[in-house]
Amino acid sequence: WEASASLGMGRLQQMRYVILPQALRVAIPPTVGFSVQIVKGTALTSIIGFFELSKAGTVVTNATFQPFTVYGLVALIY
Repeated sequence: WEASASLGMGRLQQMRYVILPQALRVAIPPTVGFSVQIVKGTALTSIIGFFELSKAGTVVTNATFQPFTVYGLVALIY
């Protein structure tokens, strides 16, 4: 801040040429890594949930012989 102010830069120029380039170099890698982990975790969780619901639906269908009702409820739950 002080170096850019001593060069006579205004607030907008300070942010554009000095502060934001440094801040983005520091902030982007952890943010991207965190975003990737969220997407991976969400996808894995949804797959596990889908397979568990499908298996439970199959077990109930085999016991009740009402596949349309059971799989309709499984679809609503998912």
